[in-house]
Amino acid sequence: MTPQHPWLIRTDRTVYAVRLEPGGRWAETAAWGPHGAETGPSPYDWSRRTHFLTPADAAPAEYLPTGMRPFTGADLTVRRPGGERGLWWTFTGAVQDDERSLRLEFTDEPTGLRTVLAYQAVPGTDVVLRWTELANTGGETLHLERLDSAAVTVPVAEGARLTYLAGQWSQEFTRHRLDLTRGRFTMESTQGAPGHAYAPWLAVQDAADHDGPATPTYGVALEWPGNWHITADAEPGGTVRIRAGRVPHEGAVALAPGAVLTTPRLACAFSPDGLDGLSEVWHRYERRLAGERLHRTRKVLYNSWEATGFGVEAGTQLELAAIAAELGVELFVVDDGWFTGRADEKGGLGDWEPDPEAFPDGFDAFADAVRALGMDVGLWVEPEAVSPASRLYAEHPEWAYRVEGRPATLVREQLLLDLGRSDVQDF
Repeated sequence: MTPQHPWLIRTDRTVYAVRLEPGGRWAETAAWGPHGAETGPSPYDWSRRTHFLTPADAAPAEYLPTGMRPFTGADLTVRRPGGERGLWWTFTGAVQDDERSLRLEFTDEPTGLRTVLAYQAVPGTDVVLRWTELANTGGETLHLERLDSAAVTVPVAEGARLTYLAGQWSQEFTRHRLDLTRGRFTMESTQGAPGHAYAPWLAVQDAADHDGPATPTYGVALEWPGNWHITADAEPGGTVRIRAGRVPHEGAVALAPGAVLTTPRLACAFSPDGLDGLSEVWHRYERRLAGERLHRTRKVLYNSWEATGFGVEAGTQLELAAIAAELGVELFVVDDGWFTGRADEKGGLGDWEPDPEAFPDGFDAFADAVRALGMDVGLWVEPEAVSPASRLYAEHPEWAYRVEGRPATLVREQLLLDLGRSDVQDF
């Protein structure tokens, strides 16, 4: 493969073109946009005009390790047992399937690390999925200190206009904007979950273009439920490079000899029709992900929390249920406070049994009364959490996720169960 004949990944209305750099040492973006963007001069050639950087640091690279890209942000950092962190791999093969998928393989002989950059066009959408497969074919354990899923590069004339989603509990997904002309923008979560503060989603436009219905707009979304980051670097050569991936919880992931690790998928999308057009692309993709669930009728639901808070008891809940039934509700959900020891947020989590004082006739009788009104019954539950004041914690303090012999850190007056334990999974 040569720079004049890049690999193409086509979606319904867009194309993503990838080529090897002239020396064949890494893959880089040749084009990304509507069909036809792969013809003519590449806007990514701007990046080659940067001085006092290595060629790899200035390139619109698809994925590069520390060592080959030492200054402007590597996508993969691998530590060997002796402490060395650099990789200098070579291209060892490519497999393509009819412009719908692509696999590019690079191998670092000293470590035995084989890296595959994977691309997959999602049928019926304008989304390209990207991920990386890391295989240790050597004889020593490698520690992955950074293991991003992919990097995408967006050509810009005067910096980038970034649109991202941030907020807090009950105010999530508030849209924010930032002009990034030089430097770095990072958002992340290290809470073991995507979190309320930021969503692993980013949209990019050229700041020189007016934000309107005909503005080319690029987007990425990371498909990962744990620690994550998305980082945007305004490169000195006239591009913005976006890196995204999981964040190792303990600083590194050990990759034993013979082991293979697949990173989370990064969904990449383009629309020539501005943020609204990009939203339509994501909506089509979400509908495809939903599958048959998209056609399942959702019940009209009522949740009791705003009415009663922790003050759950059968009588008032049945009064609410009667009102809900008159409004056409089909599913009545009893929220937090229905189980023993839950007078406030400090107790009860883990003791998932109905409070006999709140339901003196038993919960079955209460549920039958709700069903007699023509509704199904639901219960709020937080199975991963445990209260220090609960019976479960008193009986199994070792089940809580914590550092042995160190003080526990509470969030919302609660701890999390260690879901890696088989006895917790059985529970």
